[in-house]
Amino acid sequence: TAMEYDFFEGLCAIFDRCRDRYERLKKEMNLLDFNDIENLALESVSREEINRAVAGQYSHILIDEFQDTNDIQAGIIEKIKGRASLSIVGDGMQSIYRFRNANCSLFSKFESMITSNGGLAVVLNDNYRSSANVLKFVNGFFEFLNFESDHPFSDFKYHPLNALSAAAENREIAVELGIFPVINRKRSQQTPAAGCGEEAPENAEAAEGGNADSENGPCEEDFDGSQFDFIARRAASLHREEGRKYGEMMILLSRMTHIDDLAG
Repeated sequence: TAMEYDFFEGLCAIFDRCRDRYERLKKEMNLLDFNDIENLALESVSREEINRAVAGQYSHILIDEFQDTNDIQAGIIEKIKGRASLSIVGDGMQSIYRFRNANCSLFSKFESMITSNGGLAVVLNDNYRSSANVLKFVNGFFEFLNFESDHPFSDFKYHPLNALSAAAENREIAVELGIFPVINRKRSQQTPAAGCGEEAPENAEAAEGGNADSENGPCEEDFDGSQFDFIARRAASLHREEGRKYGEMMILLSRMTHIDDLAG
């Protein structure tokens, strides 16, 4: 629509102004950011005289966490590799830098390049920590990630894990999944006198000029500890009724926002 076009046109104009100002500030302060370093490094090793001096220095190159490599970094690797033996290590399931343009499909590209030159592709999917029933749950949960080649997230495949631990006890119920409702109570209005978590007087009116937030800022979310209370009672029940040790239990949380409140 015309309104959407105007909005995005204005947003792009703001972005261009911010970017230009940012570039001017970096020049004035003689600074480089991370993206500058990447681009200048690629530009440098692309020059014949520099490439010739750098590429012959290495006999072996090992790159860890390769799932977070982006196209610029891959270009640098290809430029400096020369005749060096290249080894890459990584796991597409752990890729967390897509906001910096990490490209998991590079793993397949480099794997093909390595194997076509006589190298080996080794899948490290043997697990020596978890029981078979824990891994059965994990494998089943992540099975959906094996998409067809035309899917946008088909750039890596999930390899099922093999349970090889001789010490892990293979209990019938190994994983319990808790599903809780999201409680997110946001306050659209507060008087200057009402702090986060405090009730405003019934007869209070918003300050002149609109809806004013308290000095402590707006209440984004009220902490609800009921789900953690449930988890604690369940852990105590397993310990009391089934003799499970607390050290044998693991609790995975979606975020750590209120962990200090819980620990206290």
